[in-house]
Amino acid sequence: KKQSLFLKLFPVPNFLSLDPVGIDISLRSVRAMRLKHSKYGLIPDKYKEVVLKEKCELLEKQEDLEHCDELRSSLRELKKELNLKYITLSLPELKTYIFNTTLPFEASESIDDALIVKLQENIPLDLNDIVYDYVVSKINKNKSTMEVVVTVLPKNIIEIYTNLFKEEGLIPVAFESESQSVARAVVAENDKTPYLIVNFGHAKISFAIVEQEVVQYTSSLPYSTETILKDFSCQEAQTLKSTLNKLLIYWFTNKHN
Repeated sequence: KKQSLFLKLFPVPNFLSLDPVGIDISLRSVRAMRLKHSKYGLIPDKYKEVVLKEKCELLEKQEDLEHCDELRSSLRELKKELNLKYITLSLPELKTYIFNTTLPFEASESIDDALIVKLQENIPLDLNDIVYDYVVSKINKNKSTMEVVVTVLPKNIIEIYTNLFKEEGLIPVAFESESQSVARAVVAENDKTPYLIVNFGHAKISFAIVEQEVVQYTSSLPYSTETILKDFSCQEAQTLKSTLNKLLIYWFTNKHN
């Protein structure tokens, strides 16, 4: 409350606050949302979605920038309409690695050093070729250990999207995986309950298991939501049911761990 009162009396100048707008790039759409402060906290201020005519695959190589004209035009449209400059970006899960590991509590002062071996064990990429972040999801005082969830993205993907935005006059402040963005948006702060989040997109259905406010698992199916809605007996719908069932069986079998 003291911090809120201080910021109300002495607001951060616009040129220092950055005021980043959230942008979500999926295979078939680009969405942007600007938030604003209110007496209820942060609430949506402006929102716009541009649906892409062609599927926009994840950009991985410098040459990919030469074949993303529709994505560029969508960014320009959003930039003009929402007056964009600083952005936080949500990317599809296709190349994201998420794993859970246990570290001794003594490592809390140097988690990065302790994670080097764990990264080599869990990620099929060289350490020089990745960007990673981690969250301490749980501390086991009885065992003097802590649970750490690590999220990894290939460095080249971060560089390609950074170059794209710079060319369009936008400055990325942060990158985040799609499931992490969705989880932060729909799971209330301090809610430790486990959730299975199902995200129905234009060209992909994503799954994320969230516990302790942290995404613990992600997967996806390359299916159109419209196809399933037209016929619940189609092969895609049956695969969706089977996938949900497997996730629930896995969770209730292993939840004691």
